[in-house]
Amino acid sequence: KNEEFKKKFDILYPRAEQGDTVAQNFIGTCFLNGKGVERDSRIGTEWYIKSAAQGNSMAECNLGNCYRRGYGVAKNEKRAYELTKKAADKGLPAAQINLGIIHL
Repeated sequence: KNEEFKKKFDILYPRAEQGDTVAQNFIGTCFLNGKGVERDSRIGTEWYIKSAAQGNSMAECNLGNCYRRGYGVAKNEKRAYELTKKAADKGLPAAQINLGIIHL
């Protein structure tokens, strides 16, 4: 399974570098979880930041989770809420669930 991630990583990395937000989010997830590459939450978060800055709602949700848990960035509940709400307001179900968790 990790070999599959490595193949996808190799295909999508150049697209991520060219600004493809879906590819950037995927690359971020690979680094954050060590799928196809060595785990590095700081680099993974940097890719989420690039994607979220361009309005990718899944990256906003993922980045919000990083801020909520302190993965690759300092914990920041306010920033976590802002990013998660932004993605939830766009209709992303995962973000809507995370927003509910934040409110618990």
